[in-house]
Formats: sequence, C-alpha cells, structure tokens
Amino acid sequence: MVLGKFLEAVLPHLTTLQCAEVTRSFRQGIEDVLSLTDDAALPAEYHSALLDVTYAILAALDQESATRE
Repeated sequence: MVLGKFLEAVLPHLTTLQCAEVTRSFRQGIEDVLSLTDDAALPAEYHSALLDVTYAILAALDQESATRE
C-alpha cells in the first residue's frame, strides 16, 4: 500500500522523458536483484510477489507516460 501511494504521489509529476528514464533504471535494478537471487533458494512466493510488484510499477509508469503523449 505504501508503494502504491508513493507511485500515486510521484508519477503525475514526471515528464514523459523522466518516465522513460525511471523505467530503464528500474528494469536494470530489477535485473540486478534477480541475478542476486539466482544463487539463493528463495520460495516461489517471493519470486511471484517480486514479479507482481515489478509488473505493477512498470504498468503504472507506462500508463503515466501514455497519458502525456
């Protein structure tokens, strides 16, 4: 819920270019996190939750960017 409220507060203030830059940086950060978890035996629920939050954030960034075009 906290992350959702943060996104609601921040996204309207980003330009299209900023949304693209944040998306690129966020994707790289997620790739880094996923590479770190490759060697760890983490529950499937962890990976599922991580991907759910990741996709929700990317969708919110994409939607915000689309409303600006």
